[in-house]
Amino acid sequence: VQRTPIRQLREQRLEVRIDDPIKSGHDGAVLLIDQVVRSVGPVIAMVTDDGMLRVRAVRHRTNILTGRVTASITGGTIPIPGFARASVLGAVMISGNAAAVYVLWENGEFIRFDTRDFRQPGVVEQGDLLAESFARVTVARFLLGRETLLIGDSEGRVRTWFRVRQEGATT
Repeated sequence: VQRTPIRQLREQRLEVRIDDPIKSGHDGAVLLIDQVVRSVGPVIAMVTDDGMLRVRAVRHRTNILTGRVTASITGGTIPIPGFARASVLGAVMISGNAAAVYVLWENGEFIRFDTRDFRQPGVVEQGDLLAESFARVTVARFLLGRETLLIGDSEGRVRTWFRVRQEGATT
């Protein structure tokens, strides 16, 4: 219990809930992992040592009669094109609405996967975040909302990237 600046009392409690483990579907190492938490449950993206992107979505449902919470897991797996490239993997990042997953390399190359259907992720874009071949990505984060990528490089620059609809695009 804490007294607020306007002399009211405020009670705070910490509640911890540990769910069952989420299996990656692979016995090897998980190299990179990210998650975004939606109102119905988390979405987790993993890059595993066999060169696969694995996406798992957990959906929590509460029985209104018993109060019992059950979880169901759906997801899919897709090979990462060019996984064994010379540059070091930098990050895996899920957008705020979990509709896209980005796999980034230290040299600035990236692949964007469409994950609107978690069971069938697909490659929709590949590119280079750094125009200079000598620069390296040193930090990659999302801005608020998890839709704009913030990329810092070894030359001290900070750049932002976000998706836009191209003129004439039908999807």
